[in-house]
Amino acid sequence: MLQAVYAAAGHTSRQEIAQATGLSFATVGNMIAELLEVGVLAELGYEAAGIGRPRARLAVNPDRGRLIGVDIAETSIHVDVFDLAMSVPRSTEIPVDPTATAPDDIVELIVAGIDEVVAGDAGKVLGIGLSVPGLVEPETGKSVFSPYWHWHDVPLKTLLEQRLPYPLYLDNPPKASTAAQLWFGAGRDVDDLIVVTLRAGVGIGVVIDGMLYRGVTNSAGEWGHTNLVLDGRECTCGRNGCVEAYVSAPGITATLREFDPASPLLAPTTPPPSPRSQPPPPRATKPPTPQSKRPATTSA
Repeated sequence: MLQAVYAAAGHTSRQEIAQATGLSFATVGNMIAELLEVGVLAELGYEAAGIGRPRARLAVNPDRGRLIGVDIAETSIHVDVFDLAMSVPRSTEIPVDPTATAPDDIVELIVAGIDEVVAGDAGKVLGIGLSVPGLVEPETGKSVFSPYWHWHDVPLKTLLEQRLPYPLYLDNPPKASTAAQLWFGAGRDVDDLIVVTLRAGVGIGVVIDGMLYRGVTNSAGEWGHTNLVLDGRECTCGRNGCVEAYVSAPGITATLREFDPASPLLAPTTPPPSPRSQPPPPRATKPPTPQSKRPATTSA
């Protein structure tokens, strides 16, 4: 039901939530009462609805808590703190030393980034979501396989739980990006969705009938190490000719270097200002939810 609230353009009503979810008005009323009681939702006021009683306008209470998002990429770790209205009051980005990618090294960077953005909000943190490259077991928080760092069966959630007092939720970039699109992006108004991620690694998140599809082994969409070119370019996984070796960010760079070694796109660039010193960009107002759903494809 909270998805329907987030999908609304800033605020909504019990009647609109019932229409969007297909739940009965009585069921919606009971659930809204619980969310109001715990402070997750707030009533903003009333509006006339023609015939009948005025409708209470509902919105997420931004100050009810804080959520932390951690994007663990192969070359950097980006950490955001969100209020419940999905504004970003603080964020930071920490580079990853390519010579120090052992699990303990990465844990130190994650904890440092979280400590920096939490500041005085430690008591408000409701949970932390972490996007971890490679194949992840979300039930246990284990990094099953991360080819870029040569990780195998690393109990990352357990290591972090020894340092952090918050609930932790781990998944990999395609599935984390797809979950975000389902709640806040292109997936809010569709039943079927494909999200393509092209970074140092590549992958696909799949949504069928409004649900994130994982497959039996949680490897649905893990196509980055499918063979594309027989005896082709060496991949980070140790094999040759994988999709990732050609269509990931490093793969595209390697192809450009082969075709045009003098390309200005290959020249070093001045890094942008550190996110630590920059305010978060303004967030766009969410559009209202359409009445009909349709398939969609997005990229991240």
